[in-house]
Amino acid sequence: MNNEQRGVALLIVLMLLALMAALAADMTLSFHSQLQRTRQVNHHLQRQYDIELAEKLALASLTQDVKDNDRQTTLQQYWAQPQQLQLEDGNTVKWQLRDAQHCFNLNALAKISDDPLASPDFPAQVFSALLINAGIDRGNTDEIVQSIADYIDVDDSPRFHGAEDSFYQSQTPPRHSANQMLFLTGELRQIKGITENIYQRLIPYVCVLPTTELSINLNMLTENDIPLFRALFLNNITDADARVLLQKRPREGWLTTDAFLYWAQQDFSGVKPLVAQVKRHLFPYSRYFTLSTESISDEQSQGW
Repeated sequence: MNNEQRGVALLIVLMLLALMAALAADMTLSFHSQLQRTRQVNHHLQRQYDIELAEKLALASLTQDVKDNDRQTTLQQYWAQPQQLQLEDGNTVKWQLRDAQHCFNLNALAKISDDPLASPDFPAQVFSALLINAGIDRGNTDEIVQSIADYIDVDDSPRFHGAEDSFYQSQTPPRHSANQMLFLTGELRQIKGITENIYQRLIPYVCVLPTTELSINLNMLTENDIPLFRALFLNNITDADARVLLQKRPREGWLTTDAFLYWAQQDFSGVKPLVAQVKRHLFPYSRYFTLSTESISDEQSQGW
């Protein structure tokens, strides 16, 4: 073999070695990538299992509290306390149940009358009073109340101050009214009359529940909820009156709505004319709750 042939052979060997090295590097990189993906999937699955465990434990504590006392829901009960559990794998799971009935359920406006000559339904009156308490101009309340009702109800006939598809199709971008109950409070932003300023003013006092009933837990209201509390009495009581009523609540909570209303109307004349209506929407217990969960490991935190 002459020198030229040896040179060609050496070049071929070097090329083969370079190719094999490149393939080995690629295989190593691919292996590491696959290993990382597998770890991420396993980590995510473990977090899901942790969250599901928290949900089961939260439901168990709530179910037990309801069995022990189905007439009251208060912040003194076990379900309302923040919980956490250290797991065998070193992870920590945290959860917190919160009452979902110390707010105005926007879906309650779905059933209000569309007769312009009829007196407003009580939930509509309460919401109008709440709008005023939230600092919204009185002249805008009819438009907001009726537009929300139109957005939720199943027909296509707009109320006098409301809006249906004919209005929303003319907007940019065009859209449709929901014609169903709201799922998120953020949907308010899509509704005629709701500016971002109005939305931010309302958000502390409103919620959406999977029902068209307006049911508020009087044992869950705090001084932060005074605008809503006053609205329940159509603003016939002052902030100071509402504060006194809340402070008079027994530590273990009101046992019945009748007990609360009996005491309230003795000292506040503005309560008495509304007792029958308020009684249909004010209760000492809750049937809807929200759950926040968090799974914590050395690597990261994941929550719902």
